[in-house]
Amino acid sequence: MEKTVILKRMEELAEKLSIDLRYDVYQKDCGFGKYRQKYYAVIHKYLPTDAKIACLGEMLKGFDLENLYVLPEIRRAIFGKDE
Repeated sequence: MEKTVILKRMEELAEKLSIDLRYDVYQKDCGFGKYRQKYYAVIHKYLPTDAKIACLGEMLKGFDLENLYVLPEIRRAIFGKDE
């Protein structure tokens, strides 16, 4: 699967988890937090696709994905192995 497709699927997964994901010029590569019962994520928009996937994967690791169908390629991108 192409990296741009993996990133798109990860973005869709973040949306299903109600994460407000934004790409912007940011002081760091990425940031993630919760404010007033809502999750927010900011990823530096000029990062290469690999780095965006890594940032989003780190954020998604903290969520319970057991009750959601996640493609094996996406699961590997998040967890770094077959789950």
